[in-house]
Amino acid sequence: MTDFASIAVKLAAQGLPAIAAALGGPAAGAVVARVAQRLGTAPEVVKETPEVIVQAIEADPEAKAALTALDIELERERRATWESAVAADERQQAFQEENIREARATSPNLDPSRVKMLYTYLAVVFLSCVALGGAAIIFGADTMGDMILGLFIAIIGGWAADLRTILSYFTGTSSGSSAKERAATAERMMDKGGR
Repeated sequence: MTDFASIAVKLAAQGLPAIAAALGGPAAGAVVARVAQRLGTAPEVVKETPEVIVQAIEADPEAKAALTALDIELERERRATWESAVAADERQQAFQEENIREARATSPNLDPSRVKMLYTYLAVVFLSCVALGGAAIIFGADTMGDMILGLFIAIIGGWAADLRTILSYFTGTSSGSSAKERAATAERMMDKGGR
């Protein structure tokens, strides 16, 4: 397949950035066909000698106008695809937020058990730390003590990660993230309105 990188730079300099970007992307074949159609030539000619695009632009103002119109079409298509992806992402985010709200609203009776479970977990972690620390003191700094100390450190690290997950579940981590996402969405909407 032809490398359109060098021609893309020249097209961007000619004021055709959408065509230049498209030729460098995965849909280059489809764009080549559209460019060839606008230039009134076969797609194979454009694929084999991409310089024909720049030559046509420099030699024929009508070719430049046709490719400018194509560039505008490609940019509109790119924007429509991007806006569709953003809208789908916003719908997915809203769906997830609604699921979280619904789950929290339908299970208020779990709150006391959540608190009990958290306290139980913290008690187990504390008592395990005391037990392992006591074992390290009893056995001293010999090989058994070093093994117990290594086990102690590994268990504490694992529990710390588990505790973070549990606390995130109990306190809910999605509220801050959704607030940031809403602020970013509002900013994008303001940018769209200002253009």
